[in-house]
Amino acid sequence: MSRLKDKLRNVLKHVLSPVFLGLLAVSFMLWYIIKLSYTYTTEMPINILVDGQKLRVTCVVQGQGSTLQRFRMFSRINVKRSELAVSPSPDNPDMLVISPQSLEKAISVKSNDFKILSITDIPLLPVATGTEE
Repeated sequence: MSRLKDKLRNVLKHVLSPVFLGLLAVSFMLWYIIKLSYTYTTEMPINILVDGQKLRVTCVVQGQGSTLQRFRMFSRINVKRSELAVSPSPDNPDMLVISPQSLEKAISVKSNDFKILSITDIPLLPVATGTEE
């Protein structure tokens, strides 16, 4: 059993040389960079700040992979409540229902790098949010 381990270890030392591992890492990075240049359609959560109130909506978006990756990691969209069409919630008088079309338009204006195809999960907005204008 010990001889088998030693033999396997010696084979792996010769196959997995530092040069091989370095070239493997470089080839992976190049492949990843090439893949990020493609256009993708994906479901992505987007953080939105509506007059100080944080919302997280799920959108189906289409755009270049690098743009979507960068936006997913670093961005938040600021929207004024006056840009949204809202109506009172039938179930809860302290909450407002946001129109999907107005939210899609507000997000599209702020994010020119990708296209919003649809919005699925729109949370309710509290009646009194942040600073009113």
